Amino acid sequence: MKYKYFLRIFLVFIIPFSLTITLNLFYKAYLGYKPYILEVEVDKKVYSKGDMVSIKVRLEENVFWIWRRPLQGRDVGIQINDPEDRVVFVDQARTGADGTIVFTFRISGSWLPGTYKVYVAVSGATTTGEFEVKEG
Repeated sequence: MKYKYFLRIFLVFIIPFSLTITLNLFYKAYLGYKPYILEVEVDKKVYSKGDMVSIKVRLEENVFWIWRRPLQGRDVGIQINDPEDRVVFVDQARTGADGTIVFTFRISGSWLPGTYKVYVAVSGATTTGEFEVKEG
């Protein structure tokens, strides 16, 4: 009788727990585990001169396999390069309680038309994005 009880506990709890731990270790070792997830989201893809640009950055910690946790109070830097790869905007801020920051700026009349690259960095992670500025 005690043997059947022990077997049920083993099958219901121990095996799934062991499988989860094994999958997590495999994920970290072989599938490109990253401790931080950094995402950048530009509110529009195409802007005109004089428009306000809003770029939302989200920083999360990879806690366990597919679970993530927002990281608060981390310094995040952003840099915008024009089509000729010149820096046109640089800023830094700290993430809020939800792990996000919103950077806003106005496109100057002197900005060139073309594709602008967005570079975002935090200690342990980097990501990129882009948007376009059209003529006129």
